[in-house]
Amino acid sequence: MLTIVHDHYFISFLIRLATTSIGLLTSSLVNIIVLPPNYTPIITRKIQNLSKQMSSVLQQRGSELSQVHACHKQTKLQFQQLSAEIEKIETLCEYQRKEWKFHHFTRTAMRKFHYEYKKLSLMRQLVYHIGNLIYLPAHQLQSARHQVIWDTFISFHNVLQNEQYKSSLHHQTLVLTLKQRFWAHKQEENRGDHPFSTETTMLYELLAIHHLLEELHRIHCLKDRYNLNNSSVSLSS
Repeated sequence: MLTIVHDHYFISFLIRLATTSIGLLTSSLVNIIVLPPNYTPIITRKIQNLSKQMSSVLQQRGSELSQVHACHKQTKLQFQQLSAEIEKIETLCEYQRKEWKFHHFTRTAMRKFHYEYKKLSLMRQLVYHIGNLIYLPAHQLQSARHQVIWDTFISFHNVLQNEQYKSSLHHQTLVLTLKQRFWAHKQEENRGDHPFSTETTMLYELLAIHHLLEELHRIHCLKDRYNLNNSSVSLSS
């Protein structure tokens, strides 16, 4: 009698195991053959959100610097979240690369992912330069210089809020002023054999951020050329 009960439990176990295995096998086949995962749209959305988060951090840090304040704890926390978000997007990019080993993707789909990854690489560099501004000591600026610096931070905020990363004519005028001041400061400090001052360092970081934003806009234009912006992309041919 005991043997029969044991046999009954063993058979039930085998039935449940077979049912579970069939379910897992079916879902795996659906993912591999019918609906292969496509992480690129998620990556695109996350990069757009990351841009907006960066714009907020830059605006906040610009406000602190213009008021000669040290970096607030909340600003540092938001900055740390930028780095954590980039790591999450990097993980999704790795998942997408692995999918290429199992599925056929169109050239268009791969090109779109390529441009998104280039944007992410630029975002990582942006975080580096924002971090340098985060840990920059407070520095009193002359009134005219103070206004240009603050206007530049506001302009960066606007560019990052724009999905095209397009800058205005006013932005270009501000950058030209920053370049002139940077080279004037650098030449003066070189004559005295002094290290970069806080103001010169700030100007350098702002110009570096401008260059990266220009690259982001260039990538957006390249995507437009291939009709990759705001379009659904077929995964396999």
